[in-house]
Amino acid sequence: MHIRGKLLERSVLVIDEDVYLARLIGSILESFEVGKVVIIHDFESAVEYLNVDKFDCIITDWLTESLKGLDLVAHIRHSKKSKNNQLPIVLCTGMTGYEQIISAMDAGVTEILAKPVVPNQLLKKLMSAFYDQREFISADDYTGPDRRRRSMPFRGHDRRGKYGLDQASIDSVMSENHHGAS
Repeated sequence: MHIRGKLLERSVLVIDEDVYLARLIGSILESFEVGKVVIIHDFESAVEYLNVDKFDCIITDWLTESLKGLDLVAHIRHSKKSKNNQLPIVLCTGMTGYEQIISAMDAGVTEILAKPVVPNQLLKKLMSAFYDQREFISADDYTGPDRRRRSMPFRGHDRRGKYGLDQASIDSVMSENHHGAS
């Protein structure tokens, strides 16, 4: 992928309590020639920066002692002080279980990057956040990018019926996602 020049005008805020990992991500971003990279190590400083400065993307960790990535996502998406509630957010995490991924998507993250950080995956998530932007949705119970990756017209019959999934469908979903649970 030829990126030279595409990222020079972009700014990224990296938020991670782990100084080593934050610097590693910052170095990788600089090697991609991202124009401005700011590294922050705590939630309060991140919120202060976001209230006074505008960034093109945020890369944040999921959870550390003082930094709660999903709380930061909620602040960005819902705070009236937020300069840009539609800011692309890449969540960098080692917590990659199904429930955690769904929680992150429900919180409104744009992309999820699994740890350990690999430069080509970071580039892929960054480019997707910048250039493959999905429609932004703002509703009572969700604010963030459309969770669907493809926009295709609906074809087929309505399997949900008038009131949602039927019991057989519910049982099927539960058995697929909760096998082995008592």
